[in-house]
Amino acid sequence: MISCAICQRAFTFARVVEIEQSYEDLLRTDLLDRDLAEVDETEVRAVAAWLAETLADFDAGDIVVYLDGCYIRADQRPVAFEGLYAVHDHSEAPQAAAVRDGRPLTEDLGRPQWWFDRERPDRD
Repeated sequence: MISCAICQRAFTFARVVEIEQSYEDLLRTDLLDRDLAEVDETEVRAVAAWLAETLADFDAGDIVVYLDGCYIRADQRPVAFEGLYAVHDHSEAPQAAAVRDGRPLTEDLGRPQWWFDRERPDRD
């Protein structure tokens, strides 16, 4: 899921847009809007650097999904990468497949066994 920094709702698909704020300012605003009392500036800088690196290959207007620590284009084919938890090798993004097939996303991503079957062997 991708969280909207403005409304705090979660979405499966998101459109990449350009904004005037820096990643650091965007993160601080998001954290404060969530009523978090303290903002760890070291963490803000680290996440901002990760966002800058992760989103660098996308253009404004691209439609993306988030899967296991990675943003990917919704229409990317195939989808193959090592995520935070699992090794992924799919013909397309599971989110896109669910929409195409007209079935709930929970039939795949919502089942623990789906993740256990793909768990990275080197994961601690």
